Amino acid sequence: MMIAVRKDVIAATGGFQVPWEKSSLTRQFAFVPGPAAAASPETQLWQLAAAGLDPALLRIYLARYPEGAHADEVKAMALAPAPPDATPGAVRSTPEGDRVSDDRLWDFAQRSRLRQLVEFYISRRPDGRHAHEARELLQALPTTEDSDVRPESLCERAATHPRDATANTAGVPLAELGRNAETAIQACRAARESHPDMPHYTALLARALAARGERAAAIGYYREAAARGNLRAMVSLGLLMETGDGLPRDPRGAAALYETAARGGSPDGAINLAVALMEGAGVRKDPGRAVTLLKQASEAGSAIATYNLGVLAQQGLVTEPGAALAYFRKATELGDPRGFVPAAILLDEGRGVRKDPAAAAEMLLLGVASDSGDAANQIVTRAATWSPDTIRLLHERLRRAGYYTGAVDGRGGQKMAGPLRQWRRVGNLDLR
Repeated sequence: MMIAVRKDVIAATGGFQVPWEKSSLTRQFAFVPGPAAAASPETQLWQLAAAGLDPALLRIYLARYPEGAHADEVKAMALAPAPPDATPGAVRSTPEGDRVSDDRLWDFAQRSRLRQLVEFYISRRPDGRHAHEARELLQALPTTEDSDVRPESLCERAATHPRDATANTAGVPLAELGRNAETAIQACRAARESHPDMPHYTALLARALAARGERAAAIGYYREAAARGNLRAMVSLGLLMETGDGLPRDPRGAAALYETAARGGSPDGAINLAVALMEGAGVRKDPGRAVTLLKQASEAGSAIATYNLGVLAQQGLVTEPGAALAYFRKATELGDPRGFVPAAILLDEGRGVRKDPAAAAEMLLLGVASDSGDAANQIVTRAATWSPDTIRLLHERLRRAGYYTGAVDGRGGQKMAGPLRQWRRVGNLDLR
């Protein structure tokens, strides 16, 4: 409850007001946690859609993850004609065509809080065990088209940055915001006029204008919101100053904005300042402080910072035993699938950790399902760089799933391409 209250206050003020307490209460915890999810919500949604070739789920994926790791595959599926035996909504984990359970589908819809998924559950399970709960939840998730949606809510849903640590919504990629910029601009202008004391809506208006290409107007509003304490505006304005996008390049000014944002608790501010400190861009080089900033951002839940710490640990800048593997694993748990392959490499080679082919194979398969294609490419085109034990365990796992019928000989290569494609679509999905 306290986490929810704290995040509501931060979200409502864009980070301008942060309730004081003696810890960083922004993420939930459990005294006896359940098993960790084997795949991210994005990967689970992709596999639900791909396994059943369900057009509705394919559209939901593209709406939620327009730049996701599986976006190109989803677009290809959406354009391709359905096979003769395809039944919309039938999710298959094996060629026999097992259906996803009522509980499993509801659990995913409930945790995602995506209106489209809740609607999907109701359409597929109108008399399901959780139909009443689903209809109640649906009432709390109005669409942006609803006439009674307040401008403040519409502005936040339409224009929030996906990595805004002060936000209480999922966020929208810039490309998607660009397609709906006019709606976002109108809503954010109205919200700003109604709440002149809240720079949060000024920052969102700036982002909507930037998405439509109105750089000069966007920069003016970013400056206003940043001067009034909005953390996201500081980071966005810093990026424009650092790259010279719409105004003269000013690395020193950008670093100063990142510094202020980082002190205010912005993970992206800390990450950008850390990069500047590593490169000496606008500030004196200070790798030690860069690592400290990245650790703070990682503790705040930043997947990017955590992945970067894994890279720095491999380079010897983070010296704790096993740090690289721990950070790469944590990065994947926080939603960055790039961590799977380097974690697998460390486990396969025993680099700084105990050699563990079984764990390496597991990391590779999770990567095959989740990343943009690097893990599968490693197995198919760079098989010689992996130990035969790890490849052999991949063979065995894919054979048990019914996707691989070749020799269990510890050799990768092109023969793995087809089985890995099948695994990427369904093999990691828990359909029980």
